[in-house]
Amino acid sequence: MYIDKELVDTEHLCCLAHARTKFVYAYELDGALDAKYVIECFGELYQLEETYKLSNLSAEEITNCRQSLRTKEIIGRIRSKLNVLISPTHPQLMDKAVNYLHTFWKQLFTYLNDGRYDINNSIAERFIRPLAIERKNSLFLWAIAWIISQQLIIRCCQRVV
Repeated sequence: MYIDKELVDTEHLCCLAHARTKFVYAYELDGALDAKYVIECFGELYQLEETYKLSNLSAEEITNCRQSLRTKEIIGRIRSKLNVLISPTHPQLMDKAVNYLHTFWKQLFTYLNDGRYDINNSIAERFIRPLAIERKNSLFLWAIAWIISQQLIIRCCQRVV
């Protein structure tokens, strides 16, 4: 929330699935082997998250597990690979994936701070998709309504003349 134009008490979360998808495209379409390595690391994080869910851990317990040496080791490997990949030029899709991961690094791993946060926001996105589609459709419908109203005005003016 904003107080006096300052963002307070808000943690910005980005979806790890989006980052993973960019690396999947880089691997599948460009054959970037470094992308495969990052995908495998993301897979390890997702496996850990699945284990936490299946164990019915509380949010506090999940937070503690996420702070474990195992999680930090996986993220350290991702960061090390990212540091190597930042400077050289890559095929376009790999470059996009690396830039996305680098730009949103902090937000992608904010989920580690609280066991209530999910590793990705797929559920939230599925929830707001109908709202976004409705918003887009309503903009389109308003444009159609405006065009129809303009045509009616023109027809009225033609009848008067």
